[in-house]
Amino acid sequence: MTSMRKASVLTAALLLAAVTLPMGQEGAGAQPMAKPLNQFTIGDLFPRIDAGLDQTAATWKTASAELVQKSTAREKNVNEGIVAVKKKAEQLKADAKAAQKSKDFTAAGTAEGKLKTEEIVTKVLARLQSLAVQQREAADAWSKTANAMEAYVKADKEFDPYRAKGIAKPESGAGAAGDNRLDAAGVAAFKKQTMSMEELGKSFALLGTEMQGMASNRLKFLSELEKGGHIQTPPPK
Repeated sequence: MTSMRKASVLTAALLLAAVTLPMGQEGAGAQPMAKPLNQFTIGDLFPRIDAGLDQTAATWKTASAELVQKSTAREKNVNEGIVAVKKKAEQLKADAKAAQKSKDFTAAGTAEGKLKTEEIVTKVLARLQSLAVQQREAADAWSKTANAMEAYVKADKEFDPYRAKGIAKPESGAGAAGDNRLDAAGVAAFKKQTMSMEELGKSFALLGTEMQGMASNRLKFLSELEKGGHIQTPPPK
């Protein structure tokens, strides 16, 4: 669970970088806006805002792939543990019943004591199973966000050639060659870039929801451990 906590912190840090870096670049490279209409370009209206997202996407893809692998393995281990503990509990129940039948009350008491311990382990594993599922789902969401980020960067770069286009109508008699406005191909590239931005936003939202759910579940688990006496209760203030 420590590795998942570190991964969650890393996710939050990278998410913050992904959101703030674009804003920082736009501010640093701002162009004067008080100019004639024929000097305005599409780039003035829609500047590049990826600001390092290509590197961030690559980092996220690598980290999320590792996290998906580890969280999937953890879920498998927890499920296998539940099966093994249930099997052991069934055997202890049989041992306790057999000991009672043979009037061996010492053996019966020992078996019943072990059974209570296994029941606690079963409850712990059940909570871990719920967390393991959430961890894997968060890892999947992280991976999807990395892919969406990569797709956005690609679409944004494809729109680059069109940012030099102007927005002023050509003068009378200039002809088609004098029209530097965004054409159909440019509009298509812009729409693709915008749609990829929307998908990236949705991916961020899903990742945030998954992480919030996991955090809430962890706090509930901690509270249950405290109530069960499995962790030290802090002294009252």
